[in-house]
Amino acid sequence: MNAKKKIRVAIIGCGNIGKRHVAVFDSEPNAEIVALCDINIDKAKNLSETYGGNIKTFRNYYDIFKIFKNIDLVSIATPHGLHAEMSIAASKNKCNVLVEKPMALNIRDCKEMIKNADINKVKLFVVKQNRYNIPIKVTKDALDEKKL
Repeated sequence: MNAKKKIRVAIIGCGNIGKRHVAVFDSEPNAEIVALCDINIDKAKNLSETYGGNIKTFRNYYDIFKIFKNIDLVSIATPHGLHAEMSIAASKNKCNVLVEKPMALNIRDCKEMIKNADINKVKLFVVKQNRYNIPIKVTKDALDEKKL
């Protein structure tokens, strides 16, 4: 019986949100975190140690693509102004992309991210964790019922 292939994940950004991404992927039995990246390499190393110390760490996200040729997903949890550049680099390296909101800081960058994902035949996902929160649902219902 063949074991199901795990999704190989690289996470860029090891701050508060990046830590949450690591925790979620770590809890997913079908995922394997293979790389952590942060401009503050100590953050990446400390996070790797928290999860057993076997996750490779990087200061520069381009180095991830030099080492790994088989990453399935790059999760981007960095300052907003870096999302487009990092997403496009991941797409060009044939990696699917999960990017925190906002997707980018302007429409031009968003369109470039989408274009590069399409050209490279990868998927581009944007985190929208609040869409199911009660206040959002109540607001949407009010809008649908023309109460607002």
